[in-house]
Amino acid sequence: MSTSELPPPMVDATPPRGTAAPRKTSAIAKIAVALALVALAVPVGAKIKGALANQRALEKDRTETAQSAAAKATGPLLVKVTKPEPATWTPAVPFDGTLAPIQEAQLAFKATGPLAQLKVKTGDYVKKGDLLGALDATEAYAQAKVASAQIAAAKAQLALAKDHAERTDAMVKSGAAPGVQGTQANGQVDLVTAQLAGAEAQLALSGAFIGNHRLVAPFAGWVTHAPTAMGGLVTAGTPVFVLKDTSRLRLLGTVSELDAPLVKLGAEVVIHVQAANKDVKAKVTSLLPAVDPATRRIPVEAELENDAKEPIMAGTFARAQIAGGSALSVLKLPATSLRPGAQDEILVVESNKLRLAKIVFTRGSDGSLLVRSGLAEKDTVLTNPSPEAKDGDAVKIQE
Repeated sequence: MSTSELPPPMVDATPPRGTAAPRKTSAIAKIAVALALVALAVPVGAKIKGALANQRALEKDRTETAQSAAAKATGPLLVKVTKPEPATWTPAVPFDGTLAPIQEAQLAFKATGPLAQLKVKTGDYVKKGDLLGALDATEAYAQAKVASAQIAAAKAQLALAKDHAERTDAMVKSGAAPGVQGTQANGQVDLVTAQLAGAEAQLALSGAFIGNHRLVAPFAGWVTHAPTAMGGLVTAGTPVFVLKDTSRLRLLGTVSELDAPLVKLGAEVVIHVQAANKDVKAKVTSLLPAVDPATRRIPVEAELENDAKEPIMAGTFARAQIAGGSALSVLKLPATSLRPGAQDEILVVESNKLRLAKIVFTRGSDGSLLVRSGLAEKDTVLTNPSPEAKDGDAVKIQE
């Protein structure tokens, strides 16, 4: 066989180790990556489009809401109204306060010294004039003795001076002594008399000083505070005992300046004592003719007899009502008619506009407003005024 007829040599198409992959493989990989990125971009774009659509819808809703609110603001406010109902009211002015003792005193010695006697303890009942305690008065008694001795000496000197003056006057009358001696003798009598008066005054002062070392009850009552032991130094003017008379009690409180004209001295007061769960009667004993500028209220005081068998404790809080006389004609409104945030204001509808009105009223047992002034029976009143409603607003009554 000739050389030209031999088959061609076999060539190994596998690239040797360490050589790069064909360029065709790299291009395919790049195409695959690009396709993957495109596939990821499609849902992200859809989400962005959806978010933009939602935002546009939200802005549209806000715009429509603002336009609707503006349209309502320019138009009349739709409201519900009511007519006041004629009624009668027996005046009963509310009156809250604290029940205080009719008499109360913090008692102190007028002198300074150690406490030598202690006759009472906390919780004791004492009568007027009973001894509560006493200080050591040794020095005071010594001063009283000195004053007594001075009085005795002055009396002796006065007796001698008077005797001398009588003998001298006799000698002057007989001419045995000049008149000047009689004048001198009588002057000596006057001098000793003045000295005696001074000694007697000193004795009275010493007696008062001794009394300052004793402390007695100025009225009958209960000892609510007392020292627990003797011997301690007590300073003049420092309260040592506290005494309270609870045989009668005072109800101290205030009433509104608008209710003050209904309150009279001697008016009957019905007091409900919550702690004792009972009602007691009292009388108005004080009504100050002055308004507190901060609270616009007037102080009132009532007194009542305390039951000795079942006494009411002093310091108890009580609610009361003061009888204000005969029945009055009033106009009744629902409690909701009061303007929010106001104490005495309502809104009346006149010619489809609001008018602010101030009223004087009392709360009924059901919470309704019992109006005494500031309202007419023909008026039309907003039933539930909104906080934004104000004087002059245009309104439309809802059927």
